[in-house]
Amino acid sequence: FSKEVGAFLAGVSIASTPYREQVAARLVSLRDFLLLFFFIELGASLDMSTLGSQVGAAVVFSLFVLRGNPVIVMGIMGYMGYRKRTGFLAGLTVAQISEFSLILAALGLNLGHLQQETVGLITLVGLITISASTYLILYSHQIYERLAPWLSAFERKVPHREAGGPASDEAN
Repeated sequence: FSKEVGAFLAGVSIASTPYREQVAARLVSLRDFLLLFFFIELGASLDMSTLGSQVGAAVVFSLFVLRGNPVIVMGIMGYMGYRKRTGFLAGLTVAQISEFSLILAALGLNLGHLQQETVGLITLVGLITISASTYLILYSHQIYERLAPWLSAFERKVPHREAGGPASDEAN
């Protein structure tokens, strides 16, 4: 296995032990420190000359992620019986691509499965969506108040998960 896959498998095996919380608590500062170097290396390896031509595509993909992910989550949460407000707020928390996608892209580049331009595009989308979702989460309640009249399609007539209906009684 590669170093990355080996580290992932080690993490999975540690997660299945009763000591996972103690190990995780002791590794937080080391993890953050090493993550810093990963992002420095990723940023340093970007070819800035190719990024300019990808801004349009990055904006399109970012808008798709920033709108698509919350809509999917709102649909799922509404189907599960949650109110539109709960689905909306949960949807905004996933309105980004994660740092893990950058790790996978870097691994794909190292293995020769992805080109530098593709990694650059993924990185740009990551930067845009992570930055934008920070503000979406920060102003989520104000955004919800403006959009609430149009979000009824994402809510059941009786949101039983939050209304004390039969499903919420069974869960308790």
